[in-house]
Amino acid sequence: MGRIQWKSLIVVVAVGLLGLGIYYAFLSRQENIVCNRFELKPVLVGNTLVMSIETDLPNHTDIDIQVSRAYQRNYPTGEPESAVADYYRERSIVGQWRTARRISINTVKWQDDVKKQQRKDEQAGLGRFKIEKVSAQIELAVTVSIDQSDPRFGERNMNLMGKAVSKTTSGRLVRANVQFDYPMEES
Repeated sequence: MGRIQWKSLIVVVAVGLLGLGIYYAFLSRQENIVCNRFELKPVLVGNTLVMSIETDLPNHTDIDIQVSRAYQRNYPTGEPESAVADYYRERSIVGQWRTARRISINTVKWQDDVKKQQRKDEQAGLGRFKIEKVSAQIELAVTVSIDQSDPRFGERNMNLMGKAVSKTTSGRLVRANVQFDYPMEES
């Protein structure tokens, strides 16, 4: 083979490899997932919270849902501190909440959550805390999980963009919360 043919072959191979590289870069590129809207649509009816979510996120987006009430607890050897106990906590997906679902606001469930925390603290040697004050409000909080099961979101939601997205030190976050006046039932 002559010198010109070798140069031509090298150019053809180089252009081919460059084209192949561009092709694979195109196939492996990550598209951003956009969230410009993440709205909770809750209504409190008696002791039931009826809630749906309006969002532009995909149906399979993992979310964490929590309905809780804050309280102040006091350990035998300490200062009062704030804590929360749950009425409801679930890991779900957006698609299951596009239509309204019902969540029971059950005082017994909340009290059981507080008692469970008291037992854990006693086993850890902290002693049994007393409840000093209970909030007159409940809070509904929904968070787009940072550890999505869909790899398109990227590590710690790095491919999640949009008006509803907040950048934090731990990743990109979408969170909405609503508080309701709902004094604790006497039991």
